[in-house]
Amino acid sequence: MCVEPDRRNIGFTALREFVTERPSLRSEAMTMLLELTTHSDKVTRVAAINTVKRWTDIPPMDNMIRDFALQLLRRLQSKPKGSKVSEPKTNGDGADEHMDDEEDGQLPQEDVIQTPYLPEHLDPTHGDQVLQHLELLFALCTKIPEFLDEIFAAYGGMQEKVQKTIQELITPLIRALGPNHGKLLTLLRTFPPGADTRGLARAHHFH
Repeated sequence: MCVEPDRRNIGFTALREFVTERPSLRSEAMTMLLELTTHSDKVTRVAAINTVKRWTDIPPMDNMIRDFALQLLRRLQSKPKGSKVSEPKTNGDGADEHMDDEEDGQLPQEDVIQTPYLPEHLDPTHGDQVLQHLELLFALCTKIPEFLDEIFAAYGGMQEKVQKTIQELITPLIRALGPNHGKLLTLLRTFPPGADTRGLARAHHFH
């Protein structure tokens, strides 16, 4: 219903009421709303983002929103399927360890989040696909500045093509936050390892 233009408002109204008034349906309704924040249709995606943003400081929805947004960010750090995978290494007890995943900060493929609206295989050159992962997180940064730390910290572990897309997408976010935003100024002065690229640095001088 939420993805049908003529029934969208009714659908989102119903899901909002389920979240706020029907505890037994809250988790399922929140899952649907969060998944819709990754929809390929921008109107639907923005409607879902605006809906969940109202609960960023209201438990238990606040933690659900934060966890979901960060999982989307981690998905951009994951290795694409079909990439070369090293043989599992063992420790002294003979137990398998995913050493490569631990060393490069990437999640094992089976732990990467998937929604009905995200492509199974991310095309990092496709800006719209990257935006499906990041628009929720960018929107939340205006209410939760700490998410800027997560974006900058994760940036260094992403594919170069994803980084380039983020360089293009982050300028509007910085404009929305304003040139005097304390958290933003701190991050741009002290880049986390791997995040100090010229593209991100130039974003600081948009004004």
